[in-house]
Amino acid sequence: MIWATSSWEKVGELTGHAAAITAMAVSSSGDFLASRAEDDTVRLWRISQKVEVSQLVEPLPPHRLVTGIAFHPTENKLATLGEKGKTIRLWELDFDEITSIASALATRRAAPGDEAVREVSIRSKKERGEYDVFMCYNTEDEGAVKTIAYRLIDRYLLPWLDAWDVSPGCPVIRSLEEQIDRINSAAVFVGESGMGPWQRSEYEALLLKSKGRGCRVIPVILPDCHEVPELPAFLAGLKWVDFRRSEPDPLLELIWGITGEQLNDPRLNRGSL
Repeated sequence: MIWATSSWEKVGELTGHAAAITAMAVSSSGDFLASRAEDDTVRLWRISQKVEVSQLVEPLPPHRLVTGIAFHPTENKLATLGEKGKTIRLWELDFDEITSIASALATRRAAPGDEAVREVSIRSKKERGEYDVFMCYNTEDEGAVKTIAYRLIDRYLLPWLDAWDVSPGCPVIRSLEEQIDRINSAAVFVGESGMGPWQRSEYEALLLKSKGRGCRVIPVILPDCHEVPELPAFLAGLKWVDFRRSEPDPLLELIWGITGEQLNDPRLNRGSL
């Protein structure tokens, strides 16, 4: 999470790591953040735009954690310190290129982008197993949920659906458990048929994870839901994303819940008064 020290208000979140973060550093300009986590990745972030712009591959044996990160104060370099201080690696950074990537990513998240670029981005995420949101839904609502999933992909966000991501012959429950353990946000969809029994089991697992490691659970009302059915107290008490309404834009509201980035802040998009 990012906080404004002048007011100590939360101003955003950076999401992407699939395990506990072990080290962080901010560049001397204050523009960039580097983070290292137990998922064996070092990630670079553009703080002002709240986007991940690069990922460094640390060739370390399993369970060898990088315990320190530092930016050079005047040069475009990053140093990572290995376990017990026995290894230091220096990385050359092109901040001009990284800034361009950050601007492009921030723009693409707000509106559909170039199809070829989007395909490369989504494929790269899938190969790394970096899904942005777990889609929890009743099988009777699969068509409506897939439509929303495609719209998220247009914004460079990768959803996980069992219909798409569990291959034939693989244990469904094991695949679900693996994703629930990794993903930082989950959308729980409710349509006219309410929550199905399998969906309730997924929801209960998500609820445990949300309390244990801060996984965001986002209730979503589907367009065909005339009356919201009775729901578990915790889910009913959360702010909903309502696809029955056009304002505020439900897709941008869902993206806000997934990424922590508000793209449709009415204070910044008032138009002419």
